[in-house]
Amino acid sequence: MSESLLRQAATLAAAKGDPAITADNLAYVERLYLLNRAVLADRESLKQPDVERLAVEAEALAHQLRSLDCQDPEHVNGTHPPDRSGWVGAERVYVRQEYEAWGW
Repeated sequence: MSESLLRQAATLAAAKGDPAITADNLAYVERLYLLNRAVLADRESLKQPDVERLAVEAEALAHQLRSLDCQDPEHVNGTHPPDRSGWVGAERVYVRQEYEAWGW
């Protein structure tokens, strides 16, 4: 993760009241950053449904988040786990579940 992205992720973590970034919680902070990127892309796509580029980006980020969570489910907060077969093709719904469960 670049220094700039690390600062952005640290800002998100601090806003939530999470601890400072350390080597021990870097995976959590990276996931938090990806979750927020996926949520923002999802929202933009919903605001502008005729812009295909936004939908493609939202789908790609949602897929990336779910794939990351399947590999390392330690920071998953939602009711339904990331490896649930119902998420295939519905990754943006997974992103919404995780964002809501995260507490914003």
